[in-house]
Amino acid sequence: MVGVLLEAMLGERGRNLGNAAGVLGLVSMVLATIFALGYVYGSPLLYGGRALPIAATAALGALLLSFGTLAATGRDHWPQRAFVGDSAPARLLRAFVPLIVLVVIMSSIGDDIEGVRAHVNRALLSSAVAVVFAVLAVLMVARTARSIGETIDSAHLAQQRAERARAELAENLSNEIAHRVKNNLAMVAGLLQMQIANRSDGKIEVSVLREAVARIRAFAVLHERMYDAGAEVVELTDAVRRVAEVSREALAEAGVEISVVGERLLYPTKAAANVCLMVNELVTNGIKYGRAGAGGAVQIEVTLARQKRKLHITVWSSGNPIPPGFDVSAQRTMGLQVVTGIATTQYSGSFSIRPHHGGTLATVVLDDGELRQDAYAATA
Repeated sequence: MVGVLLEAMLGERGRNLGNAAGVLGLVSMVLATIFALGYVYGSPLLYGGRALPIAATAALGALLLSFGTLAATGRDHWPQRAFVGDSAPARLLRAFVPLIVLVVIMSSIGDDIEGVRAHVNRALLSSAVAVVFAVLAVLMVARTARSIGETIDSAHLAQQRAERARAELAENLSNEIAHRVKNNLAMVAGLLQMQIANRSDGKIEVSVLREAVARIRAFAVLHERMYDAGAEVVELTDAVRRVAEVSREALAEAGVEISVVGERLLYPTKAAANVCLMVNELVTNGIKYGRAGAGGAVQIEVTLARQKRKLHITVWSSGNPIPPGFDVSAQRTMGLQVVTGIATTQYSGSFSIRPHHGGTLATVVLDDGELRQDAYAATA
C-alpha cells in the first residue's frame, strides 16, 4: 500500500502525506460522482443548455480512479481509518453512510423522473420514500446493534476466561515454586545431616558451618536463576558461575580465583540443581585442599562441555595434587559421596579424580539425555 510505504520511509511526514492523498481521493470521488449523476438526471451542470461538461466515460474513469486512490492510501489513513475495525463508530459508519447516500440518490432520481411526477402524487411519493428509509434504518440499526452486542458479549466472555486462566496459572506457579523450594530445602537438610554424621567427635567446627552456609547460598542462587528463566529451564553455565562465586565468597579466607568456562547449556531446573550441587561440592574441596599457584592465589578452573550426548564437567584446583591411584569409591568424605551418588545413580555417569598439571582434576561425565528428562514432577 502506498500509505504504508510512505509512512515506512518518511515516518510522521509520510503519515500526513497518506492522509492528504486520502482527502484528495475523497474530493475526486465526490466531483466524479456529481458529473456521473448529471447523466442520470439529464441536467446541465455548468452550462445553460443540455450539454454536460464531461463525457460519461471520463466521469466513470475519474470515479474509478478516485476509488483506486482511496484504496492505495491504506486502511491506516483517513478516510478509510474511520470505517475499518470492529469499533462501534466504524460499524455505524459502514452501516449508515451507504444507506443514507443510496436513499438520497434514489429519492432525487425518483423525484426528477417526468413519468413519476406525472402519474404519482408528489406527497405520496415523498411519504413512501420516508417510510422505506425508516424501515431500512430500523433494520440496519437492529443488525448493527446485534453485531456490536455480540462483540461486547464475546469480549466479556474472553475477559472472564483470561482472568480464570490467569488465576489458575498463578495458583499452579505458586504450588510449583513451593514444591521446588521444599525439595531443595529437604536436600540441604540432608546434606547438613550427612555433615553432622561425619563428625565422629560430635563437635561442629566453624568451617563446617561455613560449608553449610555456602550450600544454602548456592541453592538460593539457583532459585534466582529459576525465576529469571520462567521456572522452566536454567542456563547451566551461568548458574554454575554464580554458584562458584558464592562458594568463593563464603569459604575463601585467602586469595582464591575461580573461572568458569562453557557453552550456553539449557537444562531442566531439577537437573541443573543437581549439577550445581556437584560443582559446589567440588569447588568447596578445591578451596579447602588447594594451594596457591604461581600467581599467589588458589586457582580453580571449571569447564562445562557437551560432547557425543554426554555432559563433561571438570574442576581443576592448583597445588596439593591428589595421590596417583586415588579411589573415589573408597572415600567417606561427604562431598565426594554426594558427587558420586548423583553422577552414577541418577544420570548413568562417572566421577573420577586424578593429579593434573601440579594440581587436582575432578571429572564428571553425565548422560545428556537423562539430564534433559530429569524435571520436577508437576503439582496440582
